[in-house]
Amino acid sequence: MSLRDELAEIIGIDIYNYNRNIEYKVLESVPEHGYVRQRIEYDSFGDWVPAFLLLPEKLDNNPAILINHQHNRERHLGKSEVCGLAGNPLQAFGPELARRGFVVLAPDTICFEDRRKNAKGIEPLVDDLLSCVAPRKLLIVSAEEDKYSKDAPYIVEKISKTYANYNALNNLRHIRYEGGHALTRERFDAIINWILENGKSI
Repeated sequence: MSLRDELAEIIGIDIYNYNRNIEYKVLESVPEHGYVRQRIEYDSFGDWVPAFLLLPEKLDNNPAILINHQHNRERHLGKSEVCGLAGNPLQAFGPELARRGFVVLAPDTICFEDRRKNAKGIEPLVDDLLSCVAPRKLLIVSAEEDKYSKDAPYIVEKISKTYANYNALNNLRHIRYEGGHALTRERFDAIINWILENGKSI
């Protein structure tokens, strides 16, 4: 048995007898420079998969390519990143290839972007995860010039509502510093002091 056959057996699909006429729906069509971006859903063995289909301006037996987005622990970014609508511009392979004549299919992987269980679109759900901590005590340390914590005020604002529902806003503390990502002595001491003050009741 070939590796391809083994993978097909594990996944549970028949790679030799499959429907070549895939059912799909065009939900939106947007003209872009050098191509058209369609937002579609297609049937994959009973699972409707959201995707972008990029069509070059000239269609004449064009080559086609499937682009899978990166993971990078950013589950709010899927097809939109590889199509240049969000995230890292250096992941935007789709538009570049579509302008060069490729038909591009860019689907969302399971648990990413529009295939997440509790969310759609490109908004992150970090606040939902942290809301699960409520009403327990929680310290969030961030910095003005730290790209990894630039959204901390937004997250704190969101989870404050959950803490308020528990009448536990005093259990949520956010310390915002100037500077970048590096852990300074001041921040180190603040974390230690918070743990010493709250360690027995966390």
